[in-house]
Amino acid sequence: MSQNLDIVKANNYELSAFNATKHGILSRYMVLPWESTEEYSALLDSLHADLKPQTLIASHLIEEMAGVIWRKKRLKKAEQTIYIEQDKDSFSSHDVKQNLAKEYTLLPLMRYEIHLDRKFERILSVYYKLKELEALPNQQI
Repeated sequence: MSQNLDIVKANNYELSAFNATKHGILSRYMVLPWESTEEYSALLDSLHADLKPQTLIASHLIEEMAGVIWRKKRLKKAEQTIYIEQDKDSFSSHDVKQNLAKEYTLLPLMRYEIHLDRKFERILSVYYKLKELEALPNQQI
């Protein structure tokens, strides 16, 4: 009986691992099961080609940038889905309840977008400071 209970718990855990992925912005997983790992890899490769990291730290910062860009793309898709789903309803464009519902749903997404923008700016700032340090002669570091 205990073994069966352990199996059920393990299966439930695997299923519940994606419970927080309503929109996926806060997911601990970079690429969700329904997303393309090839597209994410192409994004990461493109950033590596553009920024040409020379150190492990620079490479890590580029991976962080790719994560932010990827999540922002996911955010835009979630936003589009909200508009599409709510516009399917037969409310008039002046319906206060519909507009409030849309605003209520979009407000967290707007906050996530601001958070991601700030995170990207910080990562980029650290990346370029690192590049400046790499350019200095070893005696000045």
